[in-house]
This record gives sequence, structure tokens and C-alpha cells, in this order.
Amino acid sequence: MEEKEHLNQFRGSELIYEHLMVGGSLALTEGCHFVRDNYSAFWLFDLIGSYQSKLSGEAFQVWTLIKSSDGADITCENGNKKVLVSQHIPFTDFPFDIIIWKVEGTCLLPGEY
Repeated sequence: MEEKEHLNQFRGSELIYEHLMVGGSLALTEGCHFVRDNYSAFWLFDLIGSYQSKLSGEAFQVWTLIKSSDGADITCENGNKKVLVSQHIPFTDFPFDIIIWKVEGTCLLPGEY
């Protein structure tokens, strides 16, 4: 099974985890908690959290990480294809492209909605 296929097991979420960072925290579903812990992606949720003061009026956010030959590109859209934030990451060992939704303060995988 490919690594990304492990994420298909997450449907809904019974538990919410807290991702602590300087200046606040994010709520994570079981799927996002799995991504953070199993792929050492604390930095990804720190990045999402770091933009929340700028995006405070956006209740629905679509965060997309797309790997490239020189790192990864991360964008945040509002769900209607309007780009709110974009950032290039010069290096990452994250193994695949991923989409994370942030809905009303909770980060989740699309299959958990």
C-alpha cells in the first residue's frame, strides 16, 4: 500500500487532538494527527497556524501541499478557488501531495468531513 493510501482509512473523527504552537493552537482530527505524527509534519501544522491571524475571517480553508523538484508549494484557498495565501518551501521530505481542510478551527482530511 502506498503511503498516501493510509489516509483513506480516515472517515469522520471521534477524537480531536490539540496542536500546540507559539501563540495558540489548532484542533486536529485523527487523520491530521496521524499525518503530523507519522510523517513528522509538525512544521506543516505550524505553517497553517501561523497564517490564522491573517485568515481570521475565513471559516473554510483548503490547504494544498504540492511537491516539486525544489521542495513544495503550499497554497490556501477559500473553497471557491480564490487563493488566500501561498508559500514556497525550499526543502521538505514530506512524501506526497496532500490537501488539508480547516473548517471552523479544526484541521481535517477531506475524507473526514
